[in-house]
Amino acid sequence: MDDNTKMKVDKLYQDRLETLLSVHDLVGEVVTTLQTAGVPNNTYIFYNSDHGYHLGQFNQQGEKRQPYEENIRVLLIVRGPGINPGKKTDRIALNIDITPTFLDLAGFKLPEDIDGMFLKPVLLNTTNTVIV
Repeated sequence: MDDNTKMKVDKLYQDRLETLLSVHDLVGEVVTTLQTAGVPNNTYIFYNSDHGYHLGQFNQQGEKRQPYEENIRVLLIVRGPGINPGKKTDRIALNIDITPTFLDLAGFKLPEDIDGMFLKPVLLNTTNTVIV
């Protein structure tokens, strides 16, 4: 990358960090509100993304449409009752799995024709909390 491109990538990286700080603050406020309401022990918090993003890797300025591991393997982080903090797994989860998992965790009767997998067994019956 030339110097001008490197400067653009650095600026984009800084902007993304500042945005992430806002997300961090928001999550902190949500957790504090749940604690104040006395419901953190029966509340699940999910954090997910739809794709990775290049910021200079593979000589990409700001790219997300390439077939690299950083683009296709993103974190799904879950916090809640019955989930052991800090544990990880290499099990694969897709965005399509979120709806059936929410319904299952909330105790709803699940439609037989729903798309996606139920992640509740992975989240609660193992010591895993992060699905990568």
